[in-house]
Amino acid sequence: MDEVQLGCGHRPVLKRLNVDFRSRAACGVTDRRYAWIIADAQFLPFKPGSLTRIVARHIIEHFSWRDTGSLVGEWYAALGSGGQLEVTCPNILSYSWRMLEAPPNKQRHMIRHMWGDQDYPGNFHHTGFTPATLEMALRKLGISVESGVLPLYSIKDAQCKAIATKR
Repeated sequence: MDEVQLGCGHRPVLKRLNVDFRSRAACGVTDRRYAWIIADAQFLPFKPGSLTRIVARHIIEHFSWRDTGSLVGEWYAALGSGGQLEVTCPNILSYSWRMLEAPPNKQRHMIRHMWGDQDYPGNFHHTGFTPATLEMALRKLGISVESGVLPLYSIKDAQCKAIATKR
């Protein structure tokens, strides 16, 4: 399998190799049809250039902003030429803006999305991104982000999403 879903947790994907630092059982996944390996997203067990697609949904924020460069560099190195990296994370600009007028019960929900459920070790958010800062972090590594994925200063979209194709 040459497509990987990083940090899949309790939401694995059938057509990808699901990678999480916890076991399938610890994530509450009982269906054995999901391909699964236990691995640290900071040190992927794949040969450089061996993958065609890496989907990193809601995982980058679980690492310190100081580690973003080495983390994404590790992911990008695993991609072959033409391989695609898709990174999605909470848009803290959107959540911050929405909290200004939200009632307390909605604010609590938004805080959970911004800082993680915090229900087990590793489920804490250590950093946050806006569409502009996510793109900036990738470009700083020399990764060209496909344009038009999200407006750079979007407050409407609760998620930041960047897609990059390795040249």
